[in-house]
Amino acid sequence: DKVLQRPRVEKLWETANQVTAQQFIDIAEGHSKAISQNGNAVVLDLRPIVLELATRLGLPASTVDRIPADVAMVKIMEGDQVGFLQDSVSALQGLGVVLPALALLVLALAVYLSGPRRRETLLAVGLNIIAVSFLVLILRRVGGSAVVNSLAKEDSVRPAVESTWAIGTRILQQIAWAGIVIGIPVVFAAWLAGPRKAAVGARRWM
Repeated sequence: DKVLQRPRVEKLWETANQVTAQQFIDIAEGHSKAISQNGNAVVLDLRPIVLELATRLGLPASTVDRIPADVAMVKIMEGDQVGFLQDSVSALQGLGVVLPALALLVLALAVYLSGPRRRETLLAVGLNIIAVSFLVLILRRVGGSAVVNSLAKEDSVRPAVESTWAIGTRILQQIAWAGIVIGIPVVFAAWLAGPRKAAVGARRWM
């Protein structure tokens, strides 16, 4: 416990997690050599922490040198999970370009075709963007719990898996928050164009 509280060891732990997270992303996108090197597995390498501990305990250099190269290698993901992950990521990357463009086109077309009800449709569009963005954030959290629980069979590797999931899905989180930021002005614009007294007064003031 003492060793783990030291800044140098904490930094080693942080670095190990970052390397594993990047390895996870590389494997998911099919750009990693680790698949063949580690037998289709994502591995968290904690050997630097073990060496730091041995040094701080005052063990002789000859003993430290005899520590095996594969000591403290924690397997994060199995080979069959790697294949499923790569297929899922490949599908999401393709849909990630087509679906947003299609969604915006359909929403714009809906507003255009609404005629005298364009304001109500614009309001619905804004509310839908916000609702879907919140849904993405919720699914990311729920999905993250499911992924972490399925991969982290032991409590000792749970922080590493959680960090990997958080980093790997950060772009999804950013897109969801961007949707909320975009949706709010759309809803406000629809309200501002309405017949309510407050909206009319705001328009006159502007």
